[in-house]
Amino acid sequence: MAEAAKAAKADTLFFVAPKEGQIAGKIRELTKLGAASATPQLVLLDIPDEGGYYVSPATEVTADTIGAFLEGHKSKALERKQLG
Repeated sequence: MAEAAKAAKADTLFFVAPKEGQIAGKIRELTKLGAASATPQLVLLDIPDEGGYYVSPATEVTADTIGAFLEGHKSKALERKQLG
């Protein structure tokens, strides 16, 4: 999905944080995700939206769950949260 977005020159960037680290920890803190666990979490940071972010209810990371998450954001069907 990231490669397709890059090829399409989309303004969406994808990042993966498979283990705890400084940046991942700070994002988890700001988005109130809590400690990392074995279950992956999808988070969309919408920085141009004054720090809005969205958390997916998906418990698996697949092309389908990512696509549905991005589509939910695009259609404004997701609950907007504010970075804190």
